[in-house]
Amino acid sequence: MIVTSIVGSLPVLAQLSTVKLTPLSGDASPFAGTISVGSPPQNFTVVFTTGSASSWLASKSCIGCGRTSGYSATASSTHRDGLNTTPFNTSVAGYSGFQGVTAVDTITIAGVTDPAFPFTAIQNATTPLDAFTAADGALSLVLPMNTNSADPSSGYFLLHAPGGPTNLSLAFAQDLSVGIVNFNVTDKVMAWVPASDAWSLPVQSVSFGAAASVDLQALAAQPRVAAPALTIDIESFYGKAPPEIIKAIHNAIPGSALATDSESRLMSLAVPCDPAATAAAPALKFKLTADLTITVPPSSYVARVNKTTCVVAFRSTDELSADAAIVRVGFPALRGYTTFFDGRTRRIGFSGPVESLVASAAAGDRIRSKDAAAAAAGLAVAVAAAVVATLL
Repeated sequence: MIVTSIVGSLPVLAQLSTVKLTPLSGDASPFAGTISVGSPPQNFTVVFTTGSASSWLASKSCIGCGRTSGYSATASSTHRDGLNTTPFNTSVAGYSGFQGVTAVDTITIAGVTDPAFPFTAIQNATTPLDAFTAADGALSLVLPMNTNSADPSSGYFLLHAPGGPTNLSLAFAQDLSVGIVNFNVTDKVMAWVPASDAWSLPVQSVSFGAAASVDLQALAAQPRVAAPALTIDIESFYGKAPPEIIKAIHNAIPGSALATDSESRLMSLAVPCDPAATAAAPALKFKLTADLTITVPPSSYVARVNKTTCVVAFRSTDELSADAAIVRVGFPALRGYTTFFDGRTRRIGFSGPVESLVASAAAGDRIRSKDAAAAAAGLAVAVAAAVVATLL
């Protein structure tokens, strides 16, 4: 983990190319924004995802999609056939029953353009798309735009979510030559963690106050259990936590109701839509490294799904499985953070309250002492490889 101080005059969010994200159909639905594809541009509302490597658009000629609009390959002068021109089975929003072909075309997001972006064009559907999603498609950000390009304006994006979904936006930085950027003038700390190709981070444990703590590394030592990882999926409403954590939250919040689906075995938790009932509950803490813990307070992990229903935005299976040590956070858990995805060097940065970014008071003291020394020396903004101080 690298902690970098944000010093001096740096760009703010308003100066970046930003896509405003809005819920598709309700507070618990994925957030979507507008992109353009092809020449001349065809505009679409898509869900952005960091949890899947698959990008797709409904074709205008799709049979069974139940829509008259969609991507038209013949209307775009920059369209090219992809590797698979014979329809193949694929999924949409996690549901099967669709067929598509691969296509390549120019795509523009918030002013950032990739001239050769691959995606699946859906051509056949056994069930109308509206039964699964209101979006025109999904755009994967697992593989950043223009990764192999010399264009320095791409390969980076961030999710800006201070205060909740009403402020959620996705931005693409135009110049990150110094390695960091100030996305929120009140956030003076950026903590970096190396990420895998699927935007997964190393993780040591998950805890819920003193009520429950799960050592994920010990869990992964059991036979047939995969290595621990924390996946960041900006598309998902629900995250994933060990069953001990879900049960501990259930015991801590009066009036909560625990339910287990008979088929998927997923445990979910409904809670009262009363801030007083949840305010005293402990925070969820995901310990990534010795110096970095991502803290999710009840104001973030308790989310309203409609006017009368609130839920905990984490679910779990009730039995040991191969992915028992793999946890996930969705967009509700990222409230209060600006999450920076650096596609060039494969790392994720978190900017938010200092107490959310350190695992202990000792770690915080150590970081602050370095900061004081750096400020005294009058150092400029460090590149991402430098370990500098946090708050001035």
